[in-house]
Amino acid sequence: MEIPVPRATYGVAALLFFATLSVFTPALGNGFIDVYDDGPYVLGNEMVRRGLTPSGVAWAFRSFELHNWHPLTWLSHMADVDLFGIAPAGHHLTSVLLHSANAALAVLLFASLGAGPALAGILAALFALHPLRVQSVAWVAERKDVLAAFFGLLALLAYLRHARRRGAGALALALFAFALGLLSKPSLVPLPIVLLLLDYWPLGRLGPGERRGAIREKIPFALLSAASAAVTLAAQWSTGAVVAGSEIPFAIRLGNAAVSVWAYLAKLVWPAGLAVYYPHPGSSLSVPLAVAAGVALVGATSGVLAASRRAPWLAVGWLWYLALLLPVLGVVQVGRQAMADRYTYLPTLGILLAAGFTAAEVARRAPALASWALSGAGVAAAALLAVATRGEIRMWKDSATLFGRAMAVTERNSVAANALGVLEAREGRVITAVALYEQAVSFDPRSGTAQQNLAAALLALDRDVEAWPHALEAVQLEPRNPQARLVLGMALESVGRAAEAESEYQAALAIEPRYGEALRRLERLRSAPPGAAPAP
Repeated sequence: MEIPVPRATYGVAALLFFATLSVFTPALGNGFIDVYDDGPYVLGNEMVRRGLTPSGVAWAFRSFELHNWHPLTWLSHMADVDLFGIAPAGHHLTSVLLHSANAALAVLLFASLGAGPALAGILAALFALHPLRVQSVAWVAERKDVLAAFFGLLALLAYLRHARRRGAGALALALFAFALGLLSKPSLVPLPIVLLLLDYWPLGRLGPGERRGAIREKIPFALLSAASAAVTLAAQWSTGAVVAGSEIPFAIRLGNAAVSVWAYLAKLVWPAGLAVYYPHPGSSLSVPLAVAAGVALVGATSGVLAASRRAPWLAVGWLWYLALLLPVLGVVQVGRQAMADRYTYLPTLGILLAAGFTAAEVARRAPALASWALSGAGVAAAALLAVATRGEIRMWKDSATLFGRAMAVTERNSVAANALGVLEAREGRVITAVALYEQAVSFDPRSGTAQQNLAAALLALDRDVEAWPHALEAVQLEPRNPQARLVLGMALESVGRAAEAESEYQAALAIEPRYGEALRRLERLRSAPPGAAPAP
């Protein structure tokens, strides 16, 4: 079924591009979140800091650094260094421009699904100007979100054009854009499911005569998804990012996944208490809450499927939401977070699709005054969200503001306590840093980073005996972490066990050959006369 896109829609898309740019412009004044991911992604990443070089491009395509394979994301960070150096404003500008482009593409997407210019603009504004978008846009390390979404939206638009006009070129463009999206972030793996959902509605391509062809043309997309998923799992397993089932049992993962589905919807409706990191509840997860969330999930899915003949957009939007959330719900637990605002970036479009087309149907059957009231409510909601988003962007001004806020709105947040400890240590307030690290370890004894930082801070205070068990625990938790190996070597050296310290420095260099501090300490240790005091 051909759905023409009115010319006015392109004007709406342009207006929303500039509106989004205006709302997110304050992010250009923010710094890097250097204690959490912006360091290894940009500031402390030697390959990225060189800019785009032949060796850097080769590294981007073979690297599993930071537990993922996303070469196009690495190349975008390198290009930023070439353009802007290490000044944060330029890096933020690239992310803001990408998100603004995504806002415009969202207008075209909703219009291609049958929304008029006004409805398409309102739905895209509710997507683009929502505070849940801030984490993906204002955090340089999350460039992969906006970059993958850009190519994902292009793939959806190209596919819709192909399906309606049967153009082989459009299908090839959709496949190419999808591949680029997977090279940016593997969260696009479920996109072929979304394409099938669109075949059901609004395209109507799953009837007896077209079903086989519609499914057959998804095979290349499915193969790309499978390849991306395989490489991603290999990267995460090989770098130790996957949390073992003994730490977070499968039943708890399923329960947290069900709760998260509804928690994301709650934050979509009322975006309060947003944080950079939400600790996983683990064994403290409320069983009644998890069961209720699971029952509600089954009930809601059954309900929209039952209503699919009368309101097919409900099933398409709801299943879109669930499908794109699936890789990040923690069934395969990567990291120790319960959920993350950035995970809602593209899934949110499914909920807005379901809600928006339902509102349009209500308006169609209601008097003109009711239709105007619904449009006015949508515009007002977008304006209120834009104001809230400006406030949320301020929370990302610097690491101290961001993690101080996280400590205030979450409970037992080990990551936030550890980050604040790092900031205190940088300022020379090591005693305060030790207190924060101890708090982080008490919140999560299995945080190798917190154990490592606590050991290093204790060593700085000459509390060598206290440092030793934390340094050892850090290595046992993260044996592939070169920093943990370095700190254990320092602890061993401080108590005169030079041979064992040398072994740890060598282990750190085996993991990261460019690790200058480990090399410096190893050379100093080897050149020191017997019985010399340990290096500071």
